[in-house]
Amino acid sequence: MPSSVTPVTRGVNENVVASTTALPFAIGCARMVVMAEPEGTIARRVVVHGRVQGVWFRGSCQAEAQRRKVVGWVANEYDGTVHAHLEGTPAAVESLLDWMRVGPRHAQVDRVEVTAVSPERHRSFLVR
Repeated sequence: MPSSVTPVTRGVNENVVASTTALPFAIGCARMVVMAEPEGTIARRVVVHGRVQGVWFRGSCQAEAQRRKVVGWVANEYDGTVHAHLEGTPAAVESLLDWMRVGPRHAQVDRVEVTAVSPERHRSFLVR
């Protein structure tokens, strides 16, 4: 690392795990920024079966995820299921999973498959 580069470590405490990431897109700057990630972050891959397409499941899921500060994505699949990747605190992810087991008003959820996966460090919740 060049001697002019100084890692920034503000805001790191015992509740987060820090990792440094270079920002190559910063024009004219050589900086390192510490990205903090909560230690308690979990990730789950979800497959929802039933009448879950055409009932505003993805849009509602995005709103519910944002309300709980869960990041990741949700997408329709050709087989009629909805797939999702969720990341957040255990309580927030479990709360969203509880919502997904019911879904929005016109959905009929028959089955929800949940698999523990590694976090992908998403920054928002997207409808794909």
